[in-house]
Amino acid sequence: MRHKEFELITTIELAEILGIKAGTLEKSRCTGALGIPFVRIGRLIRYRVCDVEAYLASNLVEHTSATSRNGGGK
Repeated sequence: MRHKEFELITTIELAEILGIKAGTLEKSRCTGALGIPFVRIGRLIRYRVCDVEAYLASNLVEHTSATSRNGGGK
């Protein structure tokens, strides 16, 4: 039985899920721009599925005005 908190995916797999380039994830690991936690196992980089799900949930938007921080684009 596999535990969800231990399921790992690669940079390429996550890039495909998010619809972005793997290079964007690589840069984000250095800058923290996306804020997705990752696991380093020796030279390997992996992402926990539970962290990816949490990232997606924290970036869920119900409507476009919810993304504006300045009162609806004024």
